[in-house]
Amino acid sequence: MIASKVFISDHNHGSYNGSIHSDPNIPPDQRKLYGGAETIERNVWIGEFVSIMPGVSIGDGCIIGSTSVVTTNIPKYSIAVCVPAKVIKNYDFVFKQWVNKML
Repeated sequence: MIASKVFISDHNHGSYNGSIHSDPNIPPDQRKLYGGAETIERNVWIGEFVSIMPGVSIGDGCIIGSTSVVTTNIPKYSIAVCVPAKVIKNYDFVFKQWVNKML
């Protein structure tokens, strides 16, 4: 389920982390495009105003809280919130409940 005003991008004008960093003196529309396909698995609930950035994977059964920005992979059966999105809970199939993730 995807709420309203969700942004899913498969590319970015430039690279801003890792081993390649785009020169800020080059206009954004002239920077090399970088990207990757996103994967959104089954039974996922994405809240309003969420942004999903290029190349990330959201596993089965996840919940992404409103206004979160997903910049890294979210493992199966997790609840992720914030900017950037961080996993705060995982589903425990033995006890059949969501449990807080140890931070």
